[in-house]
Amino acid sequence: MSSPTPTFDSKAAGNGTQSSPMGGSSLGMTDGVPDYSNQGEAVVIVTVIMMIVTTLVVALRIAARFFVLRLRGADDWLIMAATAVMISDVISIVIGVKYGTGRHESALSIAQSQVSIKYRLVSHLLYTAANALVKSSILMLYLRLFPGLKWAIIGTLTFIITMAVTFILGASFRCRPIGAAWNPWEYDPSNFTCFAALPFWVFFGSLFLVSDIMVLILPIKTILGLHISRQKKMILVCLLSLGAFACVAGVVRLVYVVKLYTSGDASWNTAFVSIASTIEICCAIIAASIPPTKVFVDRFFPNLISSTRQGTRYWQQRPLGSVELASNTNPRRHNPTGKTTDSARLHTESKSQPSIVVTRNFQMDVSPSSISNLDHDDYEPPPYGTRSEEHLR
Repeated sequence: MSSPTPTFDSKAAGNGTQSSPMGGSSLGMTDGVPDYSNQGEAVVIVTVIMMIVTTLVVALRIAARFFVLRLRGADDWLIMAATAVMISDVISIVIGVKYGTGRHESALSIAQSQVSIKYRLVSHLLYTAANALVKSSILMLYLRLFPGLKWAIIGTLTFIITMAVTFILGASFRCRPIGAAWNPWEYDPSNFTCFAALPFWVFFGSLFLVSDIMVLILPIKTILGLHISRQKKMILVCLLSLGAFACVAGVVRLVYVVKLYTSGDASWNTAFVSIASTIEICCAIIAASIPPTKVFVDRFFPNLISSTRQGTRYWQQRPLGSVELASNTNPRRHNPTGKTTDSARLHTESKSQPSIVVTRNFQMDVSPSSISNLDHDDYEPPPYGTRSEEHLR
């Protein structure tokens, strides 16, 4: 057990800032009096709100995939695992706030600093695991949607997993003995060693940022070549923007990680790292979970999606095998000219239920000026259960 003389608790943190006997640094002091400012409440509010919103979005995704589409994929299980780890991370952050995260080191006792450092390390490890899981989920989704990018996706996935495992092992066993990483006061400075933390955190923080950018830009070329509607393009742009925002949060996190290990006031600056980490992970999870939820919304809240047309819903409700034709006198907004020929043949679905299959060939001449009007149709289908004059079955 070390004596109550000043020690270098930042030896475990990898910097050279001297701590006070009470566990705090000389920063956060005014005329020798500790500064009791507290950012803990803001940390709790931001992280908990992000956790709740993200969990709700993931719940909608799982409901859509598992219960509406009845599909399950590796990306679904990975995003659920990422969400569970993210929730654990937020819990560790909230507990860390109780023991000093968001307050100046000068205002903390040694006992508080011990627990605060421990939960800071736990949060770093959980952040890394959640980061790797959500990126793996996104890459598995890419693998299903863009098979042409198979080897690029596999290479990126291998890089991310290797990086995460290496970081977790390095951060966990950075000090000898291991406990010196969060409780240096229990050891004489000559009896424990730790490799420098700052280069370690900066190196892996930079790799995390590079992997964020890799995952973001990987499908862009393929997406730009897709022939899809303007609305779907806007949705994709919004999702990519959300992914870009997660990258920005990663940059902010890296800046505050550097400040955390160079300022000598780690507990105060951990607040900013915690907020940026949570925003980064939650934005990535939300961006990965929004596309599948559209199916859920279309099924149960069709009026929320303006692109869902009444005619489409009508024909989805018709019995299989029925044939219903529109009247020849029905006017079209674009007023095409041309001719129509009909042919019919008897088709037997079963021995006891014959039916008629109608083939109608259309030849239309459309003037250039009418092309802009092709997006909408004035035709309103008859109510379900009625029969038109040309119903042939």
